[in-house]
Amino acid sequence: RFPVTGPVRYTMTARTAVELIGIARPRRAFPVHYEGWAHFKDGRAALEQALTAAPDDVRQRLSWLPIGTPQHLQ
Repeated sequence: RFPVTGPVRYTMTARTAVELIGIARPRRAFPVHYEGWAHFKDGRAALEQALTAAPDDVRQRLSWLPIGTPQHLQ
């Protein structure tokens, strides 16, 4: 949240990211922009922790990409 926009959210918490993967059921989910900005409250460790309580199908959908390395996604 930013003071100028009030309640509008621009990012998700780890918990809401896991929830969204469970609802949207994408073939693959790739976390991006989870580190490096002061307004990010949950980093990779928080998402990994949230995944421990997630159903197997949610955990299997998430893949980590190497930071700063171009990837070909299919």
